[in-house]
Amino acid sequence: SHFPEASALGLAETLNDRIRNSEAQLQWQDVLPQVQIMGQYRKDGQNNLDFLMFDGDFFVPIVRLDLLERHNMPLPNTWEEVINLARFFHGRDLNDDGVPDYGLCHFPRADA
Repeated sequence: SHFPEASALGLAETLNDRIRNSEAQLQWQDVLPQVQIMGQYRKDGQNNLDFLMFDGDFFVPIVRLDLLERHNMPLPNTWEEVINLARFFHGRDLNDDGVPDYGLCHFPRADA
């Protein structure tokens, strides 16, 4: 995300007061807390809200544990580890149908 960098460089307006003053229109309390946090940046010892997230798309990876166990591999903890797993499995027949499979699949929402 580029949000922390933009905040650190002073390229974003801190929105705390604007949100406080427009609470009735914004209904900030109805925004999922995890989405609220996504726009926060800590500076000078306080949390500033510099960005209002449009939505809260969360990427939830689903990993085939049977493949990891078969190859004695741990669950990935970093994106680099995810990429390494994808490279390892890419082009292998993972479901025994005789067709090489992808190492990583991403299915976007139908309305995206």
